[in-house]
Amino acid sequence: MHMYPTYEWQEGTFLEVGKNGSMLEQPVRALIHRVNDLHEHRPCPQNPKIIEHLNAILGLLDERTRERNRRGVLGTAKI
Repeated sequence: MHMYPTYEWQEGTFLEVGKNGSMLEQPVRALIHRVNDLHEHRPCPQNPKIIEHLNAILGLLDERTRERNRRGVLGTAKI
């Protein structure tokens, strides 16, 4: 039986409480790693597309971070 990681999610903002949990990027990166590993040992035609979509998610999360930084609200609860 495999043990998969569980995530404690970030509660509050970095500026208010510091780092106390995982951001969304961490499990997405873990999924990319897992699908790559599965594909290496058990190739499946859908795996590259799954990885492509997961990388797109990371790109959107990065875009959101850059936009929040540009607006000066990164690390706060402001929208």
